[in-house]
This record gives sequence, structure tokens and C-alpha cells, in this order.
Amino acid sequence: MNIKSKIVTTTIMAVAGLALLPSVANAETSRRVNVAAVHTLSGNQLVATSTLTPAQTFTAGDCTQVGTSSLTLTLTDGDFGDVKVDWHGVMSTSRSFTGDVWHARFDLKDSAGNIVRTIDGLDGPEMVFNRFMGYDFHRFTTMHMSPSDFLSIEKVDWWGDC
Repeated sequence: MNIKSKIVTTTIMAVAGLALLPSVANAETSRRVNVAAVHTLSGNQLVATSTLTPAQTFTAGDCTQVGTSSLTLTLTDGDFGDVKVDWHGVMSTSRSFTGDVWHARFDLKDSAGNIVRTIDGLDGPEMVFNRFMGYDFHRFTTMHMSPSDFLSIEKVDWWGDC
């Protein structure tokens, strides 16, 4: 094999090798704004729930968060403002074989649209495409919020980055 043939062969092998490497994911951010928050009483605890409807399903990158996902805030202590956060996510990925992760953020807003509090740092599971039914999971955290701020929550902006 002459030198020219070796260079061509080496170049073809290098290009073919790069095609086999997994590509670096480009995170894309999306949001669903002004999802209603409904207040209820559960026993002696006040609960605020924001649930996506099927029409509010949204996509970020290769990932989709499905309507029926919910964010539930429970004011467990009205004197000290202890709040339990439960993000129930229902989602899928359309492409990843190396693992996509949905990074969630929620802006809790009052009736005037002012952000009362932001919940950040909740990540979904590592998702791969070969799942038939998608992913259904819960993520929990706690925070402190004054009872008056808790009662003022009327809408939630759902943010997703995947």
C-alpha cells in the first residue's frame, strides 16, 4: 500500500470512529407558565398542588414531561413554615441511549405574577430511549416558607432542562 492509500485509509477510519462515538448532549430549556395552584386541606395540613394537564405537556431537548405530572407542597408546620415538596414527574426521552436527565425548577407565583419562591435542584432519573412506558417517579425536598407566602401561591411556572 502506498503512502497516499495509507493516508486515505487512516482518514476514513478516523471519520468512521468519530461517527460511532456518542454525541455530547446539548441541554435545552423550556417552560410551561402560569399552571394553576390549588389549595386544599388534608387533615390539619394545608396543601398546594399544581398539576400539568395533558395539553400542558412540554418538551426540552429530547425529553418530554407529560401532563399529569404534579408539584405538591404541604405546609407541615404553620408556625415555623416547614414545607414538604413532592415533585411527581411523568416523562420520557426520544433519543438518548447514554442517559438524559430532566433538571426541574419551579417558580411559585402570587396573583400578580410575582415570584414568591423558587424551587431548584430537583433532577429526574437518568433516562434511556429503550423504555417502553417512560418514567414515573417522585422527588422530595423540604424548605421553609412563611404561611402567608404559602397561601399567596396561585400559579407555578414549570421549567425543564434536559
